[in-house]
Amino acid sequence: GKMDMQELLRADSEYRDGSKRIYDVITRRHKQLRTAEAAGAPEGVWADEQALREYAAAATDIGTRKWVRQGIDWCADVATRHVLHGGAMKLGRRQANDASRALRGTPHSEEET
Repeated sequence: GKMDMQELLRADSEYRDGSKRIYDVITRRHKQLRTAEAAGAPEGVWADEQALREYAAAATDIGTRKWVRQGIDWCADVATRHVLHGGAMKLGRRQANDASRALRGTPHSEEET
């Protein structure tokens, strides 16, 4: 059915609170991992089962968001085009031409590419 303004504001507030919770759980976990790795003891971070469950739930939650799925799909599409449809070759040629210009002032000739 329809929502009145108060219900809409409450739903928005709940969504924002949930988003903040997800953000906090994920960023806290990443900070713990970086800190443990820097200290040379990353194994200990994986022993906290409750923190792992919270992190898994937050990651699952964020993975169901439409914008996240769209971002993943976009990355996969760009990577596929780059690898399978000439993007990597174009990048290699551009880098070779840039290096040639830096060394001798001219781009690679057709025979060199």
